[in-house]
Amino acid sequence: STLVALTLPAPTLSAETDANAALIAAAADGDRAAAGEYFAQNLRMLTAMARRIAGNVMDADDLLSEAIVSVLALWVRGTGPRTHLAAYLARAMRNRVTDELRSPRSRTWNLDSSWERAADNDPRLTEIDLERDVAAVHEILSLLPDDQRIVLTAMHIEGAKPRDLEVRLDRPASAISSLAQRAKANFRRLLEERESAIAARHAICA
Repeated sequence: STLVALTLPAPTLSAETDANAALIAAAADGDRAAAGEYFAQNLRMLTAMARRIAGNVMDADDLLSEAIVSVLALWVRGTGPRTHLAAYLARAMRNRVTDELRSPRSRTWNLDSSWERAADNDPRLTEIDLERDVAAVHEILSLLPDDQRIVLTAMHIEGAKPRDLEVRLDRPASAISSLAQRAKANFRRLLEERESAIAARHAICA
């Protein structure tokens, strides 16, 4: 079928590959060449992540640059992340966007007490970080319907937009956006079920 033909292989999440893990560890130890190679190899993925997080609040390139400079400064001081760098950068960028939204410079948000509640529900700040656990991601993606797995992989790993996938998925951008929302909801549900099962097993073993 068309859907089977469109099925992608299990994605390789750049932040979690053995090669990238080695580069991150070397960069944390002060190897500037390793740091440069990591960012060069993963720039597309990191840029797509920055665009999702930045939304209309900040320039995505500036946001990513600030996060990278911050990490480089930490590495120079002998601190900073040694693993899961993409997840670390995502958290740093979300924190920066939160600070920007709280800033008096922001004219698009009413920064009263309701912001505290709204921030928790802002998809730019709460979007699941697909890079944080490659084993869980592969497992959960394998449980999703083919079309949902394809749209999540394309939009959240390759950085594609709904209009970029119209030919690939043989449906209009509006339908692809709806599909992406259903896919993210299913992904979150399956992730929560997985984490609950792990917690239950730990409780039994305790």
